[in-house]
Amino acid sequence: MLKKCFGIISYLTDDAAINIRRIPHLNNLFNQLSTLWPDIDILIITQNWKTYQIPEIKNKLIRVDFPDKLGITKAREILREEFLKLDYDYIIFLDDDANIQCDNEQVHLDYINEIDKHPNGFCFIHSDNHWHHHDDIARGPLNLCAISKDLIQKEPMPDIDIEKYEAMEDDVYAEIFHNKYSELEFMPPSGIRHTHSFKGVLYKHYSHRELPPPTWYKNIGTIPWHAIWHNTNRIIEYLEQYKDIDIQKIKESDVWEHR
Repeated sequence: MLKKCFGIISYLTDDAAINIRRIPHLNNLFNQLSTLWPDIDILIITQNWKTYQIPEIKNKLIRVDFPDKLGITKAREILREEFLKLDYDYIIFLDDDANIQCDNEQVHLDYINEIDKHPNGFCFIHSDNHWHHHDDIARGPLNLCAISKDLIQKEPMPDIDIEKYEAMEDDVYAEIFHNKYSELEFMPPSGIRHTHSFKGVLYKHYSHRELPPPTWYKNIGTIPWHAIWHNTNRIIEYLEQYKDIDIQKIKESDVWEHR
């Protein structure tokens, strides 16, 4: 059996009202992992966790703490680097607000068994909440995405930053594996999927203060979504054509939309 860990990044804001609404989602995730996969360790990069206490869980927890925010791209790369230092064969990525749904009592174990059959592969989970270049891949494609250490070693996180409104770094990272290592991709059991506990309806509801925003949102209503998706798709087009990318070269090209 391959040795696996969950990889999570969690940032809490300085806004107590937002944290009060975010923390239940984080607690829910820890409780789900403890119930579904108590034998799989959790590697978590924590930022600005001044007072938060993790609920009691069965999983072994490996925590790397930073007092301030790193930014999404830097935090993802630190998670990757910390994973590579450890004795694991696979990392299974999760957002700290992910809500896992299983259609039956066995499918979460089927997923782990499927990973064990592919020691050097990767797998993406389908979702009810599509927002991706490929219709069959979920929005937030790294949620419950399993990638082997062999492949993670080959691919650092791309140097793009959605917090600077450049492109969707998780979509690009997913596409790197789809395009460069397609022969190593395997499908998950059909009965497991993920939904977003609040991200998918954020924009619709945030004006009513019903739900907290993802932490990278700065000026709701002024985010240049067209530029973000334009740049994301340009990178994906390069990947599909050349099977590799030079992010800096693309940023300097005429096709890149700057903000």
